Amino acid sequence: GQKVEMLRSVDMKYVQISVVRDKANELLLELGKRKILMITDEGGTESKSTPIEVREKQDLRRRIMACTERKKTLRELLDDLPKFGVSLDKNQSARQPDRFIDEEKGLHGLSRRGKRDILVEFDSVITPVKKQITSNLKLLKQLKKQESQYREIREVLYYCSPDRIRQLESNASRVRLDTPSSDISSYSEEGFSDDANASLLRRSRSRQTRPVRHAENKRIRTSIVRDEKRDNKVDEHPIQISELLNPTYSPENGDASRFYVCMCGASPTHQRTMLTRTLYRVSRGNALISFQEIEDQKFYDNPSGEGIRKDVITIVTSGSELPAKLAKICVYLNVNFYDIPGDPEAYIHKISVEISRLKTVIKRSSLHGKRILSPICVPLQQPPSPEIRFEIDLWNAKLDREILLCQAKSKCRISSALLSFTGWTPKDRVDELNTLMEPFIDIDSHIFLNISGEASHQPPTHFKTNKWTEPFQSIVDTYGVARYKEINPGMFTIVTFPFIFGVMYGDVGHGLSLFLIASWLIMSEKSLGDKEATGELSEIMSYAFNARYALLPMGLFAVYCGFIYNDFVSIGLPLFESSWEYSTNSTKAYIKTEDYSPYPFGVDYMWHGTKNELTFFNSLKMKMSVILGVTQMVLGIILNGANHLYFGDLLELVTEWLPRIIFMSSTFGYMCFLIIYKWTQDYGFDKSFVPNPNEVDQTSDPPALIQTMIKMFLSPGKVPQPLYDGQGPVQVFLIVIAMLTVPIMLFARPVLLSYKSTRRQGRGSIYQVVANDEDNAISLESFGDEKVLDYESIDDEKDESEHHDDHSMSEMLIHQGIHTIEFVLGCVSNTASYLRLWALSLAHAQLAGVFWEKFIMFGLEKANPVFMVGGFAVWAVATFVVLLCMDLLECFLHALRLHWVEFQNKFFHGDGYKYQPFILPKLE
Repeated sequence: GQKVEMLRSVDMKYVQISVVRDKANELLLELGKRKILMITDEGGTESKSTPIEVREKQDLRRRIMACTERKKTLRELLDDLPKFGVSLDKNQSARQPDRFIDEEKGLHGLSRRGKRDILVEFDSVITPVKKQITSNLKLLKQLKKQESQYREIREVLYYCSPDRIRQLESNASRVRLDTPSSDISSYSEEGFSDDANASLLRRSRSRQTRPVRHAENKRIRTSIVRDEKRDNKVDEHPIQISELLNPTYSPENGDASRFYVCMCGASPTHQRTMLTRTLYRVSRGNALISFQEIEDQKFYDNPSGEGIRKDVITIVTSGSELPAKLAKICVYLNVNFYDIPGDPEAYIHKISVEISRLKTVIKRSSLHGKRILSPICVPLQQPPSPEIRFEIDLWNAKLDREILLCQAKSKCRISSALLSFTGWTPKDRVDELNTLMEPFIDIDSHIFLNISGEASHQPPTHFKTNKWTEPFQSIVDTYGVARYKEINPGMFTIVTFPFIFGVMYGDVGHGLSLFLIASWLIMSEKSLGDKEATGELSEIMSYAFNARYALLPMGLFAVYCGFIYNDFVSIGLPLFESSWEYSTNSTKAYIKTEDYSPYPFGVDYMWHGTKNELTFFNSLKMKMSVILGVTQMVLGIILNGANHLYFGDLLELVTEWLPRIIFMSSTFGYMCFLIIYKWTQDYGFDKSFVPNPNEVDQTSDPPALIQTMIKMFLSPGKVPQPLYDGQGPVQVFLIVIAMLTVPIMLFARPVLLSYKSTRRQGRGSIYQVVANDEDNAISLESFGDEKVLDYESIDDEKDESEHHDDHSMSEMLIHQGIHTIEFVLGCVSNTASYLRLWALSLAHAQLAGVFWEKFIMFGLEKANPVFMVGGFAVWAVATFVVLLCMDLLECFLHALRLHWVEFQNKFFHGDGYKYQPFILPKLE
């Protein structure tokens, strides 16, 4: 049944298959489809391998590397598709029919277009496409760069007409005459000063745009458009665009008749601020700089090839050295300068014709790139983009399959004619494996099959889980995979984990909210699962979706513990009649002495809101945490004993497990007994809580359990306030037993192992595990009727002599001493660690109380609708963020730690390895 298969790993069978090399690929494909065999690495080192095996495995490694390089080519090709205007629809491409599986008919290395090797076909189909695409993209990049440069020059000529340059020089003259040299200074990191005469650079910013320039530019643009429409012939102007490139601003090239130098060009928009600050500091305010943003255009002359926005920049300065200095700085900051001719309209017309021609060439190149993609497109539907993506996914699946097949064969022993596979398969699938092998087992194929339960190493661990149990099994597997046939903590975690979480998160309202959220995630499983498969879910939402089947019981147990605490978002629920009541004109509650009866379920709601509420709940939750912690640790020790019994390890059972369970029971188990016994005793009524103190008799005060436990170890036999008759002698007896178990745990096992080893050496016996040929024999009457012997799975019981013959007595004592000290001190520290249940539960309740008091009650006390609605909104947000998100994660992590450390270290080794069957990828 499912329960037994969750308790221990399913039985595994060791499989040995020898197959001729021509049939190996076909057999591996069938195994990969059925997911029935975990192939193990039985290959030896190169020093122990034959030359044929070494050569074949080197070829396999080279083939894996070749497939990996071709997958990289596909990724690059996929990244290049948007550059040709091909948009990818992941949702459509991920759900194409599985033509690859149907049409390939399971033949390794063969394509659906013919029986050719996958790498050969890739190089004949995809590689030429990739080379042409790369060449086309390089050409497109050059064309776009040239077209961007021409547009850039045209925009600079638009905005930097000769009249505009003369106006800028005139403005610079006026600023220079009106501004004293002592005032050209006030610049800071935050910007420029507001002083009207602050600096030349500051004054220039107010003159970046003029209404006249807009009309002037509009007239020039209209004239150029009219000329282009009139004739589209080759330009007849005897001008060269190259004359405008790479201007120089050295003193020998300057015009001696002009005092100012005007530098015009284009700069990236995102560098405007940096350019302004840099040029101001270098020129010390002696440069007039202005920017004009080029609207609705992107330029592709940057190294990355991505479009960026640019500005037309004009710099007016003076001097012999300063212009060249500023030009070098601007070029370093990706500014392109151009010469401004006396008659720019002719150049603008020439450039516009070239831009039109380049756009036509770019469009044709893009169309040619789409035609290049046709060999890898499947023209079945329109638009073709999903089909393009599917064809690339198909090639990826082929390469992944080839890599997995090569990796599987690299684990085999290879000879000139045979490949030998070894692996593990579940016992209940042996018949299915036999059925799968029947078509291959005949005289001609020479395929040999041997299934047994014996192997030289430990079998893998495999638990059959479903969608409800898988999250809890994943919690255990994250810590470590159980040994083969070791008790699986995941089976107990299904109940203990949500319960421990509920103890810390106990609140009816918050637990119900968590339960409803988990229910919605489960009901929306299909739609959310599709979104997660396509990456549309956020990371946090994806975590919550994957944990939906764990969140559901966590919410249920939080509701259950909330009813135990009688806590609904910090409010007590009057589910039953209370045994406390308030007297007239009194703020103190009194016990109903006449018809007193304990509250039927959970905590009496009257405790909420009292002055001693915190003291009462502290006592309750602290004792409850200790009881739950000791109970779970004792369960772990019992499971450890069950493992010893299953593997037949009687020495460990007697020398370690028995002393441990006695020590734990006589100390902390006894403390839990005292807590429960005290809860069951009736100590009468406290007269301070009775309306008529004279009418009742008060018994003695109940004993303090903390003092009782301290006296038990410091003053054995002395009990100031006994709970029961004969408590002193019982505690002395328990202490003596606990103290006697420590030397037994410390010395018994090493002494017995040393004695056993000495006797064996005295007899001169040598124990070895010898394989019996008769046991390993297999009946092969014919290859057509393969007979499989039903070997039982080998037990993990091992001869102790294999582990301890080479160890001295001192080493065994040190090893055993470490384990003994770890257990004894761990009993104390682990029990104290479970007090986090009390601390987290208390913190959760106090946070809920603070939110309710500060937001909801504050709004109600104001008796104002605005405060009420606002207070409720703030309370809802704080509750969701802090309690339903942060505190939920905190309680989850603490429950995780309690299971990994305090519970599992009592019995769980976690050094096994998972059963991972050989699987080949499919497009689904």
